[in-house]
Amino acid sequence: IGQLQRLQILHLGSTRLRYLPDSIGQLQKLQVLDLGYSKLEYLPESICNLKDLRLLYLGSANLRHLPKVIGQLENLSSLVIYTNEKEPPSDELHPICGTVPSETIYNHLDHLPETFGRLKNLKNLLLYGSPITQLPDSFGQLKNLQILTVKPSSLTSLPDTFRQLKNLQYLTIDSGLFETLPEVITDLPNLRLLSLSDNHLTHLPGQIDRLQHLMALDVGHNNLQSLPASIGELNCLQILRLGSNQIRQLPETIGQLQNLRELRLSRNPIDEIPSWIDQLSELEILDLRSNRE
Repeated sequence: IGQLQRLQILHLGSTRLRYLPDSIGQLQKLQVLDLGYSKLEYLPESICNLKDLRLLYLGSANLRHLPKVIGQLENLSSLVIYTNEKEPPSDELHPICGTVPSETIYNHLDHLPETFGRLKNLKNLLLYGSPITQLPDSFGQLKNLQILTVKPSSLTSLPDTFRQLKNLQYLTIDSGLFETLPEVITDLPNLRLLSLSDNHLTHLPGQIDRLQHLMALDVGHNNLQSLPASIGELNCLQILRLGSNQIRQLPETIGQLQNLRELRLSRNPIDEIPSWIDQLSELEILDLRSNRE
């Protein structure tokens, strides 16, 4: 395969391949490599020679680690890791792929190598079903990272270097283990979307108002009982999803969110419509279904 010197896109998804030939590193013009839904057990170190590679899809239940040389893929901009035995329906929209697998998916990739931080041009990282409990300290070196999705998540914490991701705009860590919002998240000045749906959050920190560019916040399906008054300082917020929590009363400061278009409060023990709702002049969607004890 290494003789195909003009090859730019290679699809090897949904195959029974267990390994790639070392000659794959000779594909100097390769920009897209699709290894989704494969039986791949490892990546050859020659993959580091793919200097033009922009998009890498990895999907194998047998893949347990990434080679240390992956940090040498200097032009890699998007990395998507997922797996399943069969290809599921793709009905969930995503800003990178257009669609992503919609059912629960798992693999055995339990860590990222410390060299991962060398992927200086990585903009989009999607991890679906990986049992990764910690990100390497080098993660903060991904200065160009704009989108990070981890779901279901096994992360128990985020490294202090995470706050260095000043260009991160979309952060999704759903179906996870967080009981509190990691403090480093409030140090991300350009965050536009934050989703921590289906974790174990009991409260949000008062410094949530530091996310002054936040446009969408989804903390539904948690254990929240209240919200900080500072949430009303999120002046750019358009979408606020709080469904399936334990919230009895909302702070009046939410009425200050003049750009809010969607407010979801279903399945909370709220027994009356807040009077400040009338102040949300741009509101298009209000969901108060199934609010009872």
